[in-house]
Amino acid sequence: MQGRDIDIRIGKNLKRLREERNVSQQKLADMISTPQARLSAYENGREGMGKDIMARICNALDVELYEFYLNEKTPVVHDPQERRVLQKLKEARELGIYDVMIDYAEYLIAKHGKMQKDQKIKKAG
Repeated sequence: MQGRDIDIRIGKNLKRLREERNVSQQKLADMISTPQARLSAYENGREGMGKDIMARICNALDVELYEFYLNEKTPVVHDPQERRVLQKLKEARELGIYDVMIDYAEYLIAKHGKMQKDQKIKKAG
């Protein structure tokens, strides 16, 4: 991947992350002490960001650095709980117990679904 392609990917993700948090370009620019025109250049991939700017954006938007490098095939994490679950699954994979966790999750989902179905039957009856 070329440097320009990376700047474009980072810019798209920056815009997505900013918009998901309902923060305007001007507001984010103010939060990280940079001109709005420069933030626009980052989002459009016309200008690359340095480490300092990326760190300030991470702090301002409460995001992780890796989120700037996601591609279209990467699942997007929408909240802290989902991030914790994905982190636990990563740890499980590293420990070699990923399959056990998935089996247990499937069991809990099936059990919960059955419980909800049973409750609906009781209410209907």
